Amino acid sequence: FLAHFWAFQRHGWRAERLFEMVNYSPLGAAALAGTGFPIDRQMTAAELGFAAPIPNALDATSDRSYILDALHICALVMLDLSRISQELILWSGREFAFVKLADSVTTGSSIMPQKRNPDMAELIRGRTARAVSNYQTLAGVMKALPLGYNRDTQEDKPPLFDSLRKCRDSIELVHLMLETADWQTARMAECTYGDFSTATDLADALAATGMPFRKAHEIVGQVVRGCMDRDLVLEDLDEKTLAEIAPDAPASALDRLTARASVDARNSFGGPGKRAMDEQLAQAREIYAEPGFPRIA
Repeated sequence: FLAHFWAFQRHGWRAERLFEMVNYSPLGAAALAGTGFPIDRQMTAAELGFAAPIPNALDATSDRSYILDALHICALVMLDLSRISQELILWSGREFAFVKLADSVTTGSSIMPQKRNPDMAELIRGRTARAVSNYQTLAGVMKALPLGYNRDTQEDKPPLFDSLRKCRDSIELVHLMLETADWQTARMAECTYGDFSTATDLADALAATGMPFRKAHEIVGQVVRGCMDRDLVLEDLDEKTLAEIAPDAPASALDRLTARASVDARNSFGGPGKRAMDEQLAQAREIYAEPGFPRIA
């Protein structure tokens, strides 16, 4: 969740920069190259709340980069919403069963009455392709246009409106899916048992004793093979069995073989260890409480 938090914090920051990019007035550029009438573009820009007029009249009639910026942000937001959706699709399946999605964001199967389809997540995942292609569509329109106004640029609005709608609706739906999700944490913990995922922790524990990592890597491979030959998993190891399989591995390394110990050991900045996570949560809450989207140093 925190990984997604930081991603969307960046998207918010980008959106605020987009407002800065858009906030320049084209008024007074006329159809191509300004006018001979004695107008005051600085005054009209200020009265309308713009930061300033666009300095060059020809550029003012030609530019659609701010729309491409908006389409780019929409595409980035949709990509991350799609990644969340993909996780929910996978994790709600029977093979994982890490989460149960609410009835409000799922639909019944047409042939399997017991099945709940994560249709909202699948639609977001599919429509992300539209948001990405909308950027490509306008970029394709603009790529060879000469400066000045061309009717081709009327094609800027359909992809923009489409992406904005999809982005807004998808944000609301992902929020609803997460808000109503029932997380099966006991099932998650169960799935960490016996998957040999803590083999790296064993290698780290050996290296921490001063052993060269290449030697630690070799010993861990020996331990894994020994476990598989005995139909054991790492969590089943005791001092006697470890000594038989890998005499060079100290018994103290056994303390590193659970998923909980693996997580707790990772307290580097940004890691999942309790101390590191508490620090990250405090930082996230502080940033979330601020107005807008401050840039993260």
